[in-house]
Amino acid sequence: RRFYERYNEIKALPSVAPATIMEVGCATGELARYLLDKYPQTFYVGYDLSEAAIRRARAKHLWADFINGHFQEYRRTAQLVICRDVVHHQPDPWQFLTDLYRSTERWLILRLRMGAHTYRTSQVLYGQEVPYWVLSHDDLRQWATQHECGLHVLDAPESPPSYWLRAALWCARRA
Repeated sequence: RRFYERYNEIKALPSVAPATIMEVGCATGELARYLLDKYPQTFYVGYDLSEAAIRRARAKHLWADFINGHFQEYRRTAQLVICRDVVHHQPDPWQFLTDLYRSTERWLILRLRMGAHTYRTSQVLYGQEVPYWVLSHDDLRQWATQHECGLHVLDAPESPPSYWLRAALWCARRA
């Protein structure tokens, strides 16, 4: 519990238990354990592209639903959608954000890479070159305005500081 509570995106979780949670990029389901402990009556579904990660998540969390694949293919929605460290690896992060938002019934909580301006580079992950996007505050505000959603940037220091992540967080709540 203490491990997760130092992160800003966890501080943004609603005080009222959502009926449903969708986590995009759930990996082996470690955050699922925290979320289901915090909201024990909530239905949780996690998506990840790694078949091995999903197998491990299913073995550890028999009471949750874990799906290997793209969340967009399933057209599910949830009161709370959470996505950590996934947007910056998408070929089109703006479309991915829009897809996440369309899946959101009430709260969308993200951990993103942010900087002074939007730019794309690449990174090697598991021996494969993938996109690596850094999004600007101004571009995110413009995106939020176009989608008529509230935007709140959470960039308070975390304990211990996670500067290596170069991460800034934001939470969009549907109006």
